[in-house]
Parts: sequence; structure tokens; C-alpha cells
Amino acid sequence: ALEKAGSGQWASVNIMSQPERIVAIRAFEDAAMGPVVRGTDRELRAMLKRDGLEAEDGSDQFVVFTQYDAVHSMGKRRSEVWIDLKDG
Repeated sequence: ALEKAGSGQWASVNIMSQPERIVAIRAFEDAAMGPVVRGTDRELRAMLKRDGLEAEDGSDQFVVFTQYDAVHSMGKRRSEVWIDLKDG
């Protein structure tokens, strides 16, 4: 992918390094629709609270999620909600 970034169908792709960070992740298999993504985010935040872990300040103002399968794929999908954690 790195060699294709910026050309052809990949013209809008920009690959860049990010500093390392600590992230809590909750996977889900339902379609990545707004209510499902927000519900998974709420579940993950409840798990963090239960386990005494703290999310980065301001992380509750947005939801970060990943979707690994094609948007219109049939059957089982793989998506995740990510929440950055405070270091330490």
C-alpha cells in the first residue's frame, strides 16, 4: 500500500507515522451504523470505568472506529471502537 499511496485510486490516501499510544479496543461484528458504534463506545467506556482505567481527556467528544471489511460485505464483519487511554 505504501508504494501505491498518492496515485491512481489511492490518490486521496496519505500514509504517515503516528506516535505510539495506549488504546482500549472493543470489537463488534454488526454493521457500523451510528447507533451501533456509539453503543459499543458506551460499553467500552463502562468497561474502562469498571477496571479503573482512564480515557484521555476530551475523548468523550468523538468516537474513533475502524472497519476492516467492505462496507457492503455480507455476513460477519469486523469493526472496532478505539479509546485513547491516559498513560500510566
